[in-house]
Amino acid sequence: YQFDDGQSGGDSGSGGKTFVNWHAQPTKDGMITAESFSMRDEDKNRIDITPIFKKGVAFVVEELQTGWTFSNGTPGVSPEWVMNESIHKIEPEPPAINGVRWKKGFILPLAIDKDTAGVWQQGGAGAWKGLKNLMSAVGDMDKEGHDGEVVVLKMQDEAERISFSKGSTSAPTWKHVKWTERPACLKGDSDDEF
Repeated sequence: YQFDDGQSGGDSGSGGKTFVNWHAQPTKDGMITAESFSMRDEDKNRIDITPIFKKGVAFVVEELQTGWTFSNGTPGVSPEWVMNESIHKIEPEPPAINGVRWKKGFILPLAIDKDTAGVWQQGGAGAWKGLKNLMSAVGDMDKEGHDGEVVVLKMQDEAERISFSKGSTSAPTWKHVKWTERPACLKGDSDDEF
């Protein structure tokens, strides 16, 4: 039997889905530019998938989870998560660990294309504002008659710039495309029985 032991790669609890990340800043190795999305290939190399996001990606907003995430920055160590009971109310921030505060974060299933399921699982100000922008775009859409469907949104060319007293970040902005039937890659094997 094979299982993900947390060290050999596996799907890290993603259900076999591909993790995608928003990059407000370029990666240190220069492989991914600022204000872009990436995923990792089979060899764990980052691939820029921003052009796919600009054409349109299907998001499963009905399965959105929000909460708090903590990472001490150690490579290869998965972040800790404390999820909210509901997306309608953010729970209080957990106590800092060794002086490091938790970040608001989320887990949002998506389809990169009709055959590739993914999950945008990220914390931090830029990603959180990107989620807020995404939910605002969804909120502007008429949901009536689209139960069980997923929303297709396009990432806009211009990211939103956000300044703080110390530093800055950026967040993706979105345009509504349509509601559509859930792609096969996002349909579980619910017909299978044990």
